[in-house]
Amino acid sequence: ITGIIKEPGAMMYNFAGGIVFDNTVEPYLKVGDTVKAYVDSTGLKFIYLDKYGNIELKFIHFSEQDSIKINNELDKLMKDLSVKSVILKEKRLKRLTKEYGKRYAKYIFDGIICLGMSKKMVIEAKGEPDKVNRSVGSWGVHEQWVYNEMYLYFENNKLKSWQD
Repeated sequence: ITGIIKEPGAMMYNFAGGIVFDNTVEPYLKVGDTVKAYVDSTGLKFIYLDKYGNIELKFIHFSEQDSIKINNELDKLMKDLSVKSVILKEKRLKRLTKEYGKRYAKYIFDGIICLGMSKKMVIEAKGEPDKVNRSVGSWGVHEQWVYNEMYLYFENNKLKSWQD
């Protein structure tokens, strides 16, 4: 589990995916700390860098009762997140279908690009590019979008080719 504490007095809940602990954690974690935590049957071990760059290791012991409570909370959280994930995916596919039609919606939803897609469609499918190189001339506007090791080529807002 990795996260960054974002608010003063934050409990583990704020970065550890829904694990709720009491304020015994608070004295150790401060705003801006980057934390890596490990949970096992005996407790929570977390490593973080303090504001001076020192590596700190802390341990919070779980009672058997706390371990059961935490596991139950994690199970509940996973179920809740699974349901929410399905609902969000269904809403997104419905929105994409309405906006781009059934054919393109499925491609975009699955993260697949195809020739003729607009820049907006590609962003929906792949996210924002890492870099954009742009050429403007009498022929129009040409753009090269860079995603890691993939290069997409647009002419006047339409995907014309790619290289991977």
